[in-house]
Amino acid sequence: MFDVAIKNAQVVDGSGKKPYQASVYLSGDRIAEISQDDSLPGAQVIDGAGLTLAPGFIDLHTHSDGSPYCAPDFESALTQGITFHLAGNCGGSLVPNTPKDHVAHGNGITKNKFGRLIGDEGYEACDVTSYCKEVNSLGIAINFSTLVGHGALRNCVMADPSVAVPSAQELEGMIQLLTEQLEQGALGMSLGLTYKPGLYSQTEELVALAKVVAKYNRVLAVHMRNEGEKIFEALAEMRYVAQQSGVHIHISHFKLMFAGQWGKADELLAAVDDMKAEGLHITCDQYPYCASSTGFLSLLPSWAKQGSRDEILARLKDDALFAKMRPDITADLKRRGGPTRNAASYTCGGLPECDGKTLAEAAEILHMEPEDAYRQILIASRCGANAIYYAMDEADVLKIASRADIAVASDGYGYDILSAAPIGKPHPRSAGTFVRFLRLAREHQLMSLESAVHKMTGLSARIVGLRDRGLIRKGFFADLVLFDKDTIGDNATFEQPALAASGVRYVFVNGVQAFANGVCQGTRSGRFILAEKD
Repeated sequence: MFDVAIKNAQVVDGSGKKPYQASVYLSGDRIAEISQDDSLPGAQVIDGAGLTLAPGFIDLHTHSDGSPYCAPDFESALTQGITFHLAGNCGGSLVPNTPKDHVAHGNGITKNKFGRLIGDEGYEACDVTSYCKEVNSLGIAINFSTLVGHGALRNCVMADPSVAVPSAQELEGMIQLLTEQLEQGALGMSLGLTYKPGLYSQTEELVALAKVVAKYNRVLAVHMRNEGEKIFEALAEMRYVAQQSGVHIHISHFKLMFAGQWGKADELLAAVDDMKAEGLHITCDQYPYCASSTGFLSLLPSWAKQGSRDEILARLKDDALFAKMRPDITADLKRRGGPTRNAASYTCGGLPECDGKTLAEAAEILHMEPEDAYRQILIASRCGANAIYYAMDEADVLKIASRADIAVASDGYGYDILSAAPIGKPHPRSAGTFVRFLRLAREHQLMSLESAVHKMTGLSARIVGLRDRGLIRKGFFADLVLFDKDTIGDNATFEQPALAASGVRYVFVNGVQAFANGVCQGTRSGRFILAEKD
């Protein structure tokens, strides 16, 4: 007898091939049989008639580094059929870290997402090996892994991570530390070239590290240096890195920011296609929203963001220095669509009345100009405020989404949405990306169901080298989602970002029922997945 029998479902197997009708049987953590015979016995029998069975969705780009400690049930993921999160993106990863910055580093990752400190949750990990052991001992609801953040390497090795060019000894130290983490099973490395300290780095440093990643046949996930006015220059830098290193470059959250770039999706896609035609290994992912989310510090001119948080705060509190910043803040606000298109999603408890409010709304609440409201939000949050920027064009978003070779990824993080309320007003992508894409694909006729599922499963597994996952195949791990293809969709909005998806009926993680008919089961059958050596 099989452990689970899912009978008479429409199977969309993740390969992009046409759906077919079948019953799928599970034993232990694997798919044991796929058959036209619906009479085989199972200890648990699920009627899949009228429903679609797909591989569990794979989220390649998350910031869930602290979620195993603070939200191990990953409700925002499970409720939309996600069975895997890859953390460590945008140059920032929980590991590696050093004893001197261990606690502060972990707290920086969790404080503005969960409102509490990771040090309270049993966090001791300092490298991939200890991270894996710790996460598995805690128990998590979905599968999980990490990249090595370039910024983390710089912080661990360089005496001053804000220096543009590391010494020969420091570069060798980063290469050695990266090698150790890849040996321990990290799925690759990430770059965050708009964030400190990655923004200080020069291209040749990236090439040197990319060569290490290429040696291990892992992926280099990239938040490029620019996604707005200089996006084509940023793409050219990645072309050079790929040419010089032979690395597989994966461009994260592929998009066109700011009105000056709107309408250039075809040109941008053609540039990527040219790189592929050259023989370079280039892939991309996208979240299907017209708004991005990151720290509110992004609006400050670069000179004002130099140094520590205390140094930035001191500048903000200085009236003369803020007067010097003000024209740049005004210009950047205009470039991003103005005060009505830039919002504070979370002020870290400093100005809770401004959580989820645009700068225009915050200015009314605080009875001051938008630039001054921005200043007060940063000061009150000690520069930790998160923001949402409504800076993309829907036509570009849909054009990029219509590409079958561009994966779906959230750029969000795992948190509880059924058992607890979120902190602040996070971007709805954490709870809605994958089901939103399926809804948009259906409503805008972007592609077939099988192609849409492939973008979230088989393609994603191939990009990061997940073996025996991402497809419905006999012998593969039983990570599965059963859903109604006609009603699956997102309910999470910017006003209510933690609303669960519609249309998802069952989710299995490693053969164990993790979600059923609106209820997370608390089974925590997920695993930390380490890269297998070639």
